[in-house]
Amino acid sequence: MNKMSILDKYLERNGSSRRDFRNLFSIFYSTKRLHRWCFTISDDNFFSLKTACQLCSFISLSFLLSCETDLPDKVTLTFNLEEKSEAIYNVSETNYAINNEPVTDNYFIRETVVEIEEKVNEKTYTMERYRRPNATSQWRIERVYKLKQTPAELIEIGESPEVRLTFPISENAGFDKNRYNANGELKVFYLNTNKSLGEFPTTYSVYEANDSTLINLKRIYDVYSPTDGLVYKEITDYNYCQSSSSCIGTGEISFGKQVIWRRVR
Repeated sequence: MNKMSILDKYLERNGSSRRDFRNLFSIFYSTKRLHRWCFTISDDNFFSLKTACQLCSFISLSFLLSCETDLPDKVTLTFNLEEKSEAIYNVSETNYAINNEPVTDNYFIRETVVEIEEKVNEKTYTMERYRRPNATSQWRIERVYKLKQTPAELIEIGESPEVRLTFPISENAGFDKNRYNANGELKVFYLNTNKSLGEFPTTYSVYEANDSTLINLKRIYDVYSPTDGLVYKEITDYNYCQSSSSCIGTGEISFGKQVIWRRVR
């Protein structure tokens, strides 16, 4: 067995190729020559030895970092649902009242895409929402609504239309959720774009509120997958105890509520 076949076996065992080996050797050889040059300029009194080593270390690091290539592109963020597809959410709703224990209600929500009507540059999704108290009960219909999607936005249409999303989706971009109704401006923002969440490798979040003080906490946001729609929703609205100096700043909740939707299918 010759030396070349040993090298081939080693590279194959480590998932590498001869090209990878040549590239690594070139980097090593170039770096070695670079450090030899550093000692040369030090000997020629252009720089002190310490300064020359610092300079070459910086150049070597920059060179190695510049060799990182073929990084995966970010997924284009959008919204898309298939006809007859459905999503099931485990919902937890907790209500807090002064001088009472919190009360939690757990139930399930199912949303089904009943129909998709397509026109030029426009899709209209007809959605049905069902609810049941536990995993063995019958589903009962709760509401029917429609979503209209254009290249610019996704709108929940009805008596008081709301903008769910705008396109393109990008970090920190904002839009007025109440653009098409009379409820007053409500600015929401995209955050955590191209982030994974559980089994969903790519998601983006739409934040309506994310405020926390010693007096209250208000956090309202939705998380979407580009291919699966809504995967998580949170509505948290707490008012903290202010009745005595001993409870201020402790996070003790006087009253409020929290609703969390977690997609389970």
